[in-house]
Amino acid sequence: MRGQFKSRSGQRTWLAAIWYGAFVAACLCIYILRGIKSVDEVRWAAALLVTSKFYAPHLGAILISFFASKMSASKVENEAPSLLFWIALVCSITWNLFFLIPILSVCFAVGNLNTGMQTGSEICNNMSFLITPVIGFYFANGEPAPGNAGTGIERVESKDSQ
Repeated sequence: MRGQFKSRSGQRTWLAAIWYGAFVAACLCIYILRGIKSVDEVRWAAALLVTSKFYAPHLGAILISFFASKMSASKVENEAPSLLFWIALVCSITWNLFFLIPILSVCFAVGNLNTGMQTGSEICNNMSFLITPVIGFYFANGEPAPGNAGTGIERVESKDSQ
């Protein structure tokens, strides 16, 4: 573990884990309070929105730095895909849970569907900082999607980039 702090990559990974862990811990505390009925649905959603607004600029910058950093060819082939994939996977699961939890709560007779949908939508709109770098990195790479080759659905080069 000590060697991980020597490299800049290891330091970034630890700092990102601390920031992401604190964000998830704060959100879990809010969710637990809702589960024990200390917080009603409106105050629960408001608390998550405040939490997301607090963490958005910081976690957003951290995530963007992971996906936008320029790495040597050897790092891209050996180290980066696994680390970037795990970051992307955790962010994707987290974002989707923020949408699903209010809706799934309706299944357990907590709230109604319209409120659950609205709550999930509001929370996810403010949590987009978690998923935007992931989508940009994995889906906006300029390559045609499988099965779309030759269909005209390809990256269009601007005149400025030519």
